Amino acid sequence: MAVVQRTLAGAFLSRALSDELAGGDLSGQDRSLVTELSYGTMRHLQAIDERLAPFLQDPSKLPSEVLGALRLGTFELAFRGTPAYAAVDAWVEVSKSASVKHAKLVNAVLRRVASAASGSTVDADAFTPERDLSLPAWLFDMFVESLGRDATVLAARGMLQAEPLWLTALGPRAEESLIAQGAEVREGPSLPVPTEMTMPEWPRSISVR
Repeated sequence: MAVVQRTLAGAFLSRALSDELAGGDLSGQDRSLVTELSYGTMRHLQAIDERLAPFLQDPSKLPSEVLGALRLGTFELAFRGTPAYAAVDAWVEVSKSASVKHAKLVNAVLRRVASAASGSTVDADAFTPERDLSLPAWLFDMFVESLGRDATVLAARGMLQAEPLWLTALGPRAEESLIAQGAEVREGPSLPVPTEMTMPEWPRSISVR
């Protein structure tokens, strides 16, 4: 949560994340989770706030840590697919460390967010770029003028996807090791070479998630 708060206060996300990870003692899996939550929450921030708006009268009056817990919890529930029992309980406990009196509010709001996230697909007439694409309406309209509606929606959804990690694999054992650890590995882009040249298979570029 500290990474998101620092970023909203004007810090570069990558620098804030690096500082927080360097100052902690997290396992590799926990470091990956912190990274995913930080980038994911910031990437979907407008859509997150749109989902919270029906349940909060004035978010600006909440302690920043409480609002942060609501935002991160909403990201887990609406976009990451974390089970409600796990996400709600975890972020209620986090909010208690900042404001015990707001714990019931956090619990109630996140449960309503979870209920909405597990409901039926939103009707097409209810679509808004802010809620469904985390994109301001004025920018969505500019993209539509240039690209058309269908291409704009595809592009906006693409911008919400996490960028893969690009690596240079020196040999097949690199890919085998990554796959064994649960990573998704795909072949990356190749630079064009003259047709008369024969390039070795390795090293080569790969994308890793």
